[in-house]
Amino acid sequence: MNSDIDVTMNYKESLEDSNCHQTEYLSLLNDEGLGSIELNLSNFQNISIDKPINGSLTIINNSQFEQTINAQIQIDLTSYTGLVITHVYLYEKMLIMQSKQCQKIEFSIPSDYFRNMFMEDWNISITAFAKVSHNNERFYTQQILTLLKPILSIKKLLQKDSIASSVDKEEFQISLANSLNILLTNCEVRIDGTGLTFNDSPILCGSIEAYNTLTITTSAIRKTNLIERKVVAVFNCDQLKNVRAYIISN
Repeated sequence: MNSDIDVTMNYKESLEDSNCHQTEYLSLLNDEGLGSIELNLSNFQNISIDKPINGSLTIINNSQFEQTINAQIQIDLTSYTGLVITHVYLYEKMLIMQSKQCQKIEFSIPSDYFRNMFMEDWNISITAFAKVSHNNERFYTQQILTLLKPILSIKKLLQKDSIASSVDKEEFQISLANSLNILLTNCEVRIDGTGLTFNDSPILCGSIEAYNTLTITTSAIRKTNLIERKVVAVFNCDQLKNVRAYIISN
């Protein structure tokens, strides 16, 4: 007995069945929202230019299926508006995660990576991304960190007697507390105020030892008669730029 078998047709049917099952599988992932990923960055405190940034990213696969995930950790310097100024660090890792599995990625960025980049009073942003391979769905989480900086403050000194108060002159005390464990070099303070002239600005301060406080007294000549004056001081050194403080002087 002879029987003709259409091998090509059987192969096509098998391929179509396989594609159908794959389509149903991907559809199940997408329709039921099983591709969701949860990202959690560790809490960062006391970020300083003299210390590395140590942290971790926890990734949780909330899907009912195994998933391939491309995880990224990106460190940037940002302005106070959130604008990215420059990239500092990028770490990337491919993960194959089982259903409901949790994985932690630990990272450490040496202070040398960002210490010499602070040309302004910027912040540090840490952003974590995760992309699911089967549908390119992306997830992210972010933290904006304020750098631990020297503490700059201004105080107006009261006139000692009525004779001094008749002179068109005001005195201010500027304090700079170095809260860092490093020597600050080539320090200077610039001070300006509405309707005031500071003849000794900028004030060159030399170096400030770790955990030491520098106090400066300066004076200004009143050019106009105003009820309120805004006085601004700006501190610069080799390690940090544009650390600011201001007061409203009556």
